[in-house]
Amino acid sequence: MPYRIFCLLLFTIVPLYPLRSQSLPEWVVSWVEQGNLWLWDSSTGQSLQLASGEVLQPYLSSDGAHTAFTRGTADLAHSLWVVSNTPNASPINLTENLPPLQESQRLIAQVAWQDNQTLLINTAVLNPLGLVRQDDLWQLSLASPQPRLIFPAGQGGDFTLNPDRTAFVLISPGTYDAQPGTITLVTLPEFQRIEISTFPAVSTASNYRFYPPIHWTHTASDSNASLPTGGFWVALPDSDLIYAASHEPHVHLHFVKWDGTVAEWLQDALPPVEASLFGLPRWSASSDHVAYLRPVGALESNQFELVLASLESNMLIESVYTTGQAGELGVPTWLPAQSWLIYEQGEPGTHWLAAFGQPPRKLPTAVFAPAFVDDDIYVYASAASTSFELRYAPLSAGQSQPIAVVQNPVPVFAVQAKRAP
Repeated sequence: MPYRIFCLLLFTIVPLYPLRSQSLPEWVVSWVEQGNLWLWDSSTGQSLQLASGEVLQPYLSSDGAHTAFTRGTADLAHSLWVVSNTPNASPINLTENLPPLQESQRLIAQVAWQDNQTLLINTAVLNPLGLVRQDDLWQLSLASPQPRLIFPAGQGGDFTLNPDRTAFVLISPGTYDAQPGTITLVTLPEFQRIEISTFPAVSTASNYRFYPPIHWTHTASDSNASLPTGGFWVALPDSDLIYAASHEPHVHLHFVKWDGTVAEWLQDALPPVEASLFGLPRWSASSDHVAYLRPVGALESNQFELVLASLESNMLIESVYTTGQAGELGVPTWLPAQSWLIYEQGEPGTHWLAAFGQPPRKLPTAVFAPAFVDDDIYVYASAASTSFELRYAPLSAGQSQPIAVVQNPVPVFAVQAKRAP
């Protein structure tokens, strides 16, 4: 039986629109305006300024009670701060005691909340060729002013936490044509390392080093009961994919089975796919669907197909959803908990809702930088200009509502549904 089976869209049945949750969540959105940090709470409908000066990027805790944020100049994050999402709260510099480097200024790179009181970060330095990750790992606590070094430079990397925050995947990219990359599983709270696999370092034809994307999963639909359900997927392209001169399945899909104690590497758990380095496979929340961009026609034409695939019995049932040119067809993003995704195509801000087995549904108005609170509510900027409205709207029904009028060179914001501690 061939690896890939092409089928007509109408043979797969999914709900016509994303299913709306039974009750609306309480949620918060934080945004940057002219270097200042603001917050809006859905439970009060009120805006609140949290910090002023040189704010670059906000990161909301999962309970919505705190906002961590980077500060810096020229888009270089020099420090990480945190503030309570309450009136008159004072921001705290979490990286004030981060040890300085001898020859370069340490910059903040990746930031993620480990839990509602603790963050994980890695750092970078700026050299003449650009920003270079240190591949280290630090833990920062709201209760302590002293950063904790978990892995020194070269022993950490890009990290992806699992949904229940009991483990994370650590990626070291290696050096193209010289040193392989590594995939490591790290358990929490002990930070115990489990070496999973190595892979040939991937060329990006630039100074940027390639970190393969990770997708954690703990559930699967009944139709995919034969697929592994606990662990994570990783899409690994051939090291020379960016130079590929032919249409071949250059991207390999591996799975790491993880039961909380033992990790098992499943080589080529799914058949390889032909995907662009800039549109690698992305899994839905339940892992029963995959989306990616596939080059079509002459490679120099920069034409791509958006491919949606259903995972069934260790096979991919693929459908070409739409076709477009680079710059006009955006990379798809899955909704948080359902097998629907959103992608941009056409005029700037034109977004479409898609699902395997359903025709595309155009969002009623142009939206920029959409971010989903849940599978129904999304927040977006009304324009890609220095003055725009920050608004929210439901996918299911109803009109969009304003949050704030923002003056900023680009939209920079984060959203978070309030979750119990």
